[in-house]
Amino acid sequence: MKSKFALAFALALCSAAAVFPSGASAASYSYCGNVLGPDSWCGTYYNYDVTYNRATYPGGGTVRVGIKQILKSDGSTVNRKFADNYVATNSSNWTARPFVANASGSNHTVNGYFEYTSGPYNARLGGKRKAPRARSSAASLFDPQSRLAATAKSFGIGPSDVAIARNDIAGEFAVARGITTRCLAKSRGDDYVESCSPVFNGGVSSTQTITEDSSNDVPAGLSRVTGIAPDGAATVIVRLGYGPAKSLVVVGGVFTGFVRGTADQPVSVTPAS
Repeated sequence: MKSKFALAFALALCSAAAVFPSGASAASYSYCGNVLGPDSWCGTYYNYDVTYNRATYPGGGTVRVGIKQILKSDGSTVNRKFADNYVATNSSNWTARPFVANASGSNHTVNGYFEYTSGPYNARLGGKRKAPRARSSAASLFDPQSRLAATAKSFGIGPSDVAIARNDIAGEFAVARGITTRCLAKSRGDDYVESCSPVFNGGVSSTQTITEDSSNDVPAGLSRVTGIAPDGAATVIVRLGYGPAKSLVVVGGVFTGFVRGTADQPVSVTPAS
């Protein structure tokens, strides 16, 4: 029998829709949806002007999933983002191939879904890339509270349980707190990412984190780790894989910062003693 969380995901896939700037419109396409091996990717053959990409794990428990885009212009990878069970992003309108990943150590089904303004284009490299907008926390293109509220509703979380947790130079962060599910969103400039994951035994673990790399605002060799901190924690110790530990300050119940390692590595989060 599927878990309540898995059933909620099925509803979320039907109701969650990308938010676009005024005047923009999009077509959509579901892709992959098959069993992927450990730490493997699945993507489209053709290129599109991608505005939204989403990966979901439809089963019970937790599985780390990921998304990314490979640019048509030069074959480089941008916007790699990972979270447990569900991760989605609205981002720059690049001409690219969208991908989803199973970032766990076992075989799992991962469903992909993306939206685009034009395409498909041939698979060969070359051509003009859509220029990304300047990223600024003071000029977020997406309202993370209303955007996350629309997604959280599919998981039984009402709008009164969705709030802005922090807003600073790192971005604007919204949190949705349900009994069995918690959701997290980050918006900075034209980059928006969200994730919803189950809560086990009322606790918070690595299921409440989003990891990102291959972005123009993430230094080489580092990943941005954002998460909901354990209740009452003022500082958390974060580690990617077997890499060095990094102490991150908690603001408004949310932590974010750069940690040594790649975004697809397992995340460890513990309150500082």
